[in-house]
Amino acid sequence: MFLAATISAAPSFAQQVKLDVEKETIPTHQIGAPEVNPIFFTGRVYQGAEGYIYPYPLYDVITDKVVDKTYEIVKLKNDYISIGVLPEIGGRIFQAEDLTDNYHFFYTQTGIKPALIGMLGAWLSGGVEWDIPDHHRASSYMLVDWTTEENPDGSKTVWVGETELRHRLKWSVGITIFPNSSRVQASVKVINPTPMIQSMLHWANVSVHCDENYQVIFPPDVQFGTDHSKVYFTRWPDGPAGRSTKTDVDLSWWKNFNMGSRSIFAWGSKMGFLGGYDHVKDAGTVHVANRFQVPGKKFFLWGNNPTGMLWNKILSDNDGHYLELMVGGYSDNQPDYSWLAPGEIREFKQTWFPIKGIKGIKNATEFAAVNLQKEENGKWLVGYNASIDLKGARVILAAGEKLLIDKKIDINPEKIFLEEAVVPAGVDETDLYTALCDAEGNLLVDYRPVKLEKEDLPSVIDGTKPVEEYKTVEELYLAGLRVDQFNNARLDYMDFYNEALRRDPGDARVNIEVGKHYIRQAEWAKAEEHLLRAKERLEHDYTRAYDTEADYYLGYVYRMTGRQVEAEENLWAATYTPAFKHPAYYQLAVASTNSGDLENALKLVDDALLTGAHDLQALTLKAYLLRKLGKKQEALDVISAIKGIDPLDYWSEFERSFIRNGNLSFLKGTRDRRSEGIIAVQELLEVASNYITVGDKDAALAVIDEAIKVGTPFADYPLVHLYRAYLTGDASDVAKASSLSPDNNFPLRVEEVAMFETLEGKYPDNSKIPYYFGNLLYYLGQKEQGLAEWHKSVSLDPTFSLACRNVGFGEGQKGNFDKAIEYYDMAIKANPSDPMLFTESDKLCEKAGMDAKTRLKRLESHLPTVMKHDDAVMRLLQAYNETGNYDKAIKIMDTRHFHLWEGGGQIHNIYVASHILKGQSLLDKKKYDKALKEFELATLYPANLEVPAPAGKTVTLESMLQEMEEELNDNYAKFGEDDKAATEKRIEGYRKLLEIVKNL
Repeated sequence: MFLAATISAAPSFAQQVKLDVEKETIPTHQIGAPEVNPIFFTGRVYQGAEGYIYPYPLYDVITDKVVDKTYEIVKLKNDYISIGVLPEIGGRIFQAEDLTDNYHFFYTQTGIKPALIGMLGAWLSGGVEWDIPDHHRASSYMLVDWTTEENPDGSKTVWVGETELRHRLKWSVGITIFPNSSRVQASVKVINPTPMIQSMLHWANVSVHCDENYQVIFPPDVQFGTDHSKVYFTRWPDGPAGRSTKTDVDLSWWKNFNMGSRSIFAWGSKMGFLGGYDHVKDAGTVHVANRFQVPGKKFFLWGNNPTGMLWNKILSDNDGHYLELMVGGYSDNQPDYSWLAPGEIREFKQTWFPIKGIKGIKNATEFAAVNLQKEENGKWLVGYNASIDLKGARVILAAGEKLLIDKKIDINPEKIFLEEAVVPAGVDETDLYTALCDAEGNLLVDYRPVKLEKEDLPSVIDGTKPVEEYKTVEELYLAGLRVDQFNNARLDYMDFYNEALRRDPGDARVNIEVGKHYIRQAEWAKAEEHLLRAKERLEHDYTRAYDTEADYYLGYVYRMTGRQVEAEENLWAATYTPAFKHPAYYQLAVASTNSGDLENALKLVDDALLTGAHDLQALTLKAYLLRKLGKKQEALDVISAIKGIDPLDYWSEFERSFIRNGNLSFLKGTRDRRSEGIIAVQELLEVASNYITVGDKDAALAVIDEAIKVGTPFADYPLVHLYRAYLTGDASDVAKASSLSPDNNFPLRVEEVAMFETLEGKYPDNSKIPYYFGNLLYYLGQKEQGLAEWHKSVSLDPTFSLACRNVGFGEGQKGNFDKAIEYYDMAIKANPSDPMLFTESDKLCEKAGMDAKTRLKRLESHLPTVMKHDDAVMRLLQAYNETGNYDKAIKIMDTRHFHLWEGGGQIHNIYVASHILKGQSLLDKKKYDKALKEFELATLYPANLEVPAPAGKTVTLESMLQEMEEELNDNYAKFGEDDKAATEKRIEGYRKLLEIVKNL
């Protein structure tokens, strides 16, 4: 029904695309230095999934200091549109303007004002954010890799991307502007260079300016919307603005969300566009993509309510409200992760363009948008915007067989078509049809009004049930798989798998998943045990199994543990089925490269590429083998092909430099377009690790040495020097690593386990090596072993604050509170200026039963440090309340500007408690007027606390207590489950007090 032909217009260069890198000074709210302690996962929920911090640092200090900061912005511009891409803050599209009417079709900030919304903390609203492989991805406030490209058709592209550290996935987005067009096209590449299957999510988080005149436009075939996780459905467009409200409103209008923020995902659309329209500016934004690849259509808004007003102030000084028109690749909900196989690359395109003058959108393609709507005067309005220049195009409007409009027009991004028509009486809306074709008759966009039959609301998902409620092993397997795939922070997929294996120890599917779990933890023997069990079940009475996944992963385990004969047998078995032919051949090629049989390795990598033609790891290995075999031009041809797939691919850059220069001198000259800090270091170590994996330690050493010659950031990180020590056996490298700051030096690779085992065996008296090794093991999931390594580090150097803190953290996680506090005290003695030590240790002191007066003395003895961080201050305020020092707590809260995480409201709970408790103390003294004044203050929401007042209801003490109870279950932006018992006890006390107040 909604068909558009592919247009292959001859390129016209009358209108040129300009690409410039400009320096622009922007008022910027500064953030504090990153947290130096590693932040390990303890159950934090973030955007509905696991909120990992490690192996990144945490950036959770927002300051009120504003400076003029100069940024490099990559500008793409033609006569119709202009966009600015900001590599320094996540590679986002930062600016976008329709030059024909000066409309900003993406939200354009005039300042940089971060808030605590990102996975790591600091996050910027506006523009277009690339969320891969998680929503509000970890590095969205960091510099990413980038480059520019001029294309044969006259278009120009800026590429942004990075290697994501947690999954070691690679992503690149090419943002292109074309001559004679208003299109902004994003070519997205999501790449899994690892030997393990990974889960990934892709959403483009597109922001637009909004106010009471703004309308979200879902396709006209949408009659339902759903919330996150598909646990609630509503009719569209008329439905309740919030789950707790009963009155229906038109949900497409921003102005109607007067109760709170809201996300709504379009449900079940078979059309490929999403849009938004400002009806006063008579302009808007449209997104189009292949709906099978990009099915997700969502909007999020803070809304026309106190929450929205507050977040508008938090996120921007001057630029007003914003709304997010998000679009999901291979995803129609959040969290909604899909699997990415070893060596797999996902490639798709999505396009945006501004529209104007046509009052709305009913359908859109890459080349045009159409509106067809009945006016109040009874006539029908037909409007077209084109994103390309068209001469002699044809517009029709038909009522059945009768043509009401049939015109030849010239249309382009500046010149629209808009006309009214009289529809004969008795014509059903669905008999109307309008279309725009080019001069050759190619259909650009069309629309026939959709008539929706009223249906019942879709069923919400069942959700994952408790383990014991599943009746079959298959259900347990599928439930565990979903928990794993969706990175569920509240559930452990191993609970489901372990129960399945209790019922059937030989179940092949479950044993494969458990085997993969242990591979990720570098527990090779356990992985082997479960994968062998799977093979035994799968191959019983068979020569070759139908499913060779167990063969592939078992072959990988054997390759990683040096058992080459067994590795070869299992990997060859894995090639018997299409699903694992490609990654198995690649692993065989790696093994053959290690053994020195390069000709055979080349044949094997070609076999891998037969079914994984765009596997960049395999292609780079092929280039490496060709170089080693003296076939340099062929190698360069392969690298050229790689760059055609992903211009930001990193490993192939090193190979090209080896071929062209015989060295890696290129590295220094590319630093201005590469990431910085820990991400730059880890991306470089990924290349070094690749060379180690294929058995070329000389090449790996060349990578490390060149990086050290470059200097910052590489020479500043101990990990780089430890890699060198592993490659050379030179003790001076270990000494150098030990002399450098260990802050934010986070190993993350299973391949590094062998490296640290070697280094620790050779340098048993070095205190830093077991600290780093413990970080790696704890992160991978070997928590007991990681804790043991930290203990070893502290025994070698009791003044090493980071290691002491880690021991305290690890023991605290095990419930050994007294021992944990002992080590935190050692950490504080070694580094009394670190506020996180006081935040974490005070929680443990409370859990251990330490009285409030002792805890308060402990905090006040380091007051300047505690006052550095909001979290530590809140621990101090709670201690003040518990010891009757309400005035001290209130004084701090009256004067300090708190910066809270999205979804956090703990400081307001403390504020309420302070005034309630002070009021209670005044009641006891029979100072009733002053007591009532405190109770009145408890119902306020001071602006400096950054907690919004609830919309549409009177705030009372009773509602405050209800809010506190809800806060107990709200871990949206917290680091896992805190002990709730103490808070529940406090709330119960307040509730008893409320009864007293009611009787005054």
